[in-house]
Amino acid sequence: MAFNVTLYTFSKRKNSTSKPTSGTVFSGLMREPCGVIRPSVSFEFAAGVNPSAYNYAYIPNFGRYYFIREWTSTGRLWACSMEVDALASWADEIGAQSLYVTRSSKRKNGNISDGMYPILSDYTINKYEIASSYATRIESGWFVVGIINSDADAVGAVSYYVFTPAQFSSFKQNLMTSSTWTGVSDITEELLKTLFNPFQYIASCKWFPYQPPMGAKVTSLPFGWWSFSVNCHELSSVVQYQKRRNEITSEHIPKHPQAASRGDYLNNEPFSEYNLAYSPYGLIRLPGWINIDSTDLILSETIDFITGNSTLLVYATNASEQQIVAAEVAAPIAIDVQIAQTNVDFTPALKSLGNAVVSAASLDFRGALADAASGIASAVCAAPTVQTGGRNGGFSDLVIYDAYITLHCKFYHVADNSNRLLGAPLCEDVTLSTIPGYIEVLSPHINIACTAEETEMIESYMQSGFFLDSGVD
Repeated sequence: MAFNVTLYTFSKRKNSTSKPTSGTVFSGLMREPCGVIRPSVSFEFAAGVNPSAYNYAYIPNFGRYYFIREWTSTGRLWACSMEVDALASWADEIGAQSLYVTRSSKRKNGNISDGMYPILSDYTINKYEIASSYATRIESGWFVVGIINSDADAVGAVSYYVFTPAQFSSFKQNLMTSSTWTGVSDITEELLKTLFNPFQYIASCKWFPYQPPMGAKVTSLPFGWWSFSVNCHELSSVVQYQKRRNEITSEHIPKHPQAASRGDYLNNEPFSEYNLAYSPYGLIRLPGWINIDSTDLILSETIDFITGNSTLLVYATNASEQQIVAAEVAAPIAIDVQIAQTNVDFTPALKSLGNAVVSAASLDFRGALADAASGIASAVCAAPTVQTGGRNGGFSDLVIYDAYITLHCKFYHVADNSNRLLGAPLCEDVTLSTIPGYIEVLSPHINIACTAEETEMIESYMQSGFFLDSGVD
C-alpha cells in the first residue's frame, strides 16, 4: 500500500506538542505487518539521496506525527522505523482538556511554597525599629506604693499611690528625717526610731516605666494610724489595668528579597524568620505568616499597676481588618523596690536576669534617687538567633541604650529557578490551552478519542511535565 509521507528535519523535545511547519513529501510503501503506533515504511529515493537527515514524519492517512527511530538500507529501498508522537498528534485535543495543574510556566500562585529549589546558606538580615514610650532611666519613671491605712479607696487594707521620683524622694525623707509626724512625745526620738519601723506600713513599692492611671491628688497621705504632708496621686480606683498599643504597619515590615519575583511564600517559614525584641518581654519568635497578605502588627499591652504584671498580645491584622493573635507573652513590667529601715535598695530587684552585672560605678543615677544603693544587670542583648519568654524585672539594656521595639528579620535565599523549564506552583483546575508553556498535571485522566497506548503516553507526559505549544523548541 503506497501513500504520501511528509519528512522533516526538526528539533523538538519529546515532551512537547510542537509541530514542524515545512517538510518534503515522498511516496512511501507500508511494510507489512504495519501498525499505527509504530509503523514501518519503505522509500525509494533517487540516487545520491541520504535520508538520514530526516528525523520526523507526518502520515496524512493516519493523521499522526511520528518520531523516526531508525533508517535501514535494503538495496535500493530505505526502511523507516517510526513511533507516534502522541503529544503533537493530539495537541488540539490536549489543549481542550480541563485538568488539575500543579505547575505552570504561564501562571502561578505565589502563596504556595515551591519545594523544587534548595535553600542556600546565604541569608539577609534586616530590621525595623520604632521608639518605645517607656522610661529608660529610673529618674524618669513612676513609683506605685501600697500603704496600709484606713483610706476609703483601699484594696483590702492597702491603698495605692502614684509618685514621681521627686515625690518619692520627698516621701522617703519625710519618713526618715523626723518622727514628729507620729505624734509620739512621751519617749525620746532616738528610742522611737529604734523601736518603730515606718516601712512596716508599706505593703509594696514598685517602679514602672509607664505612667500609671492617676486618680485624685493627695497632699495629706494617710499612713498607718497617722498621716503627713506629701504630694502624690491616688492610683485610679476605676482603672487599675491599662492597655497600651504600638503598631508596625505592613509597609515597614521587611520582605524577603526574592519574594517579589518568586512568590509571597518566601515571606513565610522556613525561608523567613521574624523575632520581636521588646523589653521586658524579651525576644519573641513570631510565625512567618505575619508577613503575608499585607499584614499590620498591633502590639497590645495590658498592665496591672498593683501587681506589676503585664501581658503583651501581638495581633496580625490583614487588609480585611481581621485580627489573629500571633504571640502572647507575660512578664513583670515593674521593678520591685526593696524597702528597709534605712534605705531604698534597688540592688536585688534590678539584678534580674544575667550572670553579667554592670558595676554601679559605671552608671549615674543622680537626682531623686542619688542616695540609694543602685546596681543594674545588663539583662539581654537581643539577637535574631536567641529566643526568650518573659523577663523578670530589670531595664538595664534600656538604661544603657535607647529604648526601641525592634522587629528582626532573617531571610534565607533559595537557588535560582527556571520558570520556563520547570514552571511554578499553580494548583488549579484549568483548561490547558489558556496556559501554554510548561505544565504538570496531577492524576491526569484525559478524554481524547485516541488509542489506549496513546492515552497512556499522553497521561504519562502530563504527569511528569510537558510543553503545550510553548514555542521554545
